[in-house]
Amino acid sequence: MALHRKYSIRFTEKESIELDYLLNKYNFKKVSSFIKKCIFQKELHVITYDESLYDVIDKLNEILYQYRKIGTNYNQIVKHVNKTFGEEKGKQLLSRVAQNMIDLVQITEKTVVPVVKMLEGKYDSKN
Repeated sequence: MALHRKYSIRFTEKESIELDYLLNKYNFKKVSSFIKKCIFQKELHVITYDESLYDVIDKLNEILYQYRKIGTNYNQIVKHVNKTFGEEKGKQLLSRVAQNMIDLVQITEKTVVPVVKMLEGKYDSKN
């Protein structure tokens, strides 16, 4: 049977605070696991959790969902307007809707697209 040794170590208050910080930073629950990894593995990989990123992703998913709903509603409007008013009058009425869609796309390009590009650059897995 292998011999197991138990070691104890004392930390100053400052060292203890720094150790707690490192445990949180590297997502360790046990001090012993952290110390063993530091001594024997030599390399620590940091996995960070950026809650604000997930908030942004949720908001972008909501925008995408709303776009899908708008697309579905737009198709229903086109069918209904053409059926009710005929093709010529329908084109006139739908031109207003089309202009609103163009405005929405332009707003999205000015506000949402830059945020997505910034996130792609910041969190690109190749960096």
